Amino acid sequence: MGHAGSNAGTDNAAWGSSNTIASDDVDAATTPTTVPVDGVDARTTFKAGDVVYKSDRTLFGVVQSVDSATQLTLSSVDSAISDDDELYNFGQKATSGTQKSKALTTNKDLVPVVGIEAGDTNAAILYLHYMKINRTISDG
Repeated sequence: MGHAGSNAGTDNAAWGSSNTIASDDVDAATTPTTVPVDGVDARTTFKAGDVVYKSDRTLFGVVQSVDSATQLTLSSVDSAISDDDELYNFGQKATSGTQKSKALTTNKDLVPVVGIEAGDTNAAILYLHYMKINRTISDG
């Protein structure tokens, strides 16, 4: 099951924002720890293997399981979090080879670009032998 929450490919949500909120203080721990949450249903924004961050982008922990709409179990908690702090998810563990990232949307054109850092004057030519693109490119 992929992510289907309000942040799944939307333009108006801050990158990584899950709108899933810690509903209690959680201290750093090394053993599996349950985290009560509210806001958006945790089952739509997290899954086992996801890395959870705090709003200041410090690591909070790794999801061991999503127990319900209102509870996550983390395999470890690397830093404490306070009640009403939002949990951020900057990348998800794919469940299949065809699962789309939250970053991909259907209404955005992808324009492939190969950048070269200006540096050595002897490196004036770049031969690009292959570029794999998996979305339709439009001239829009």
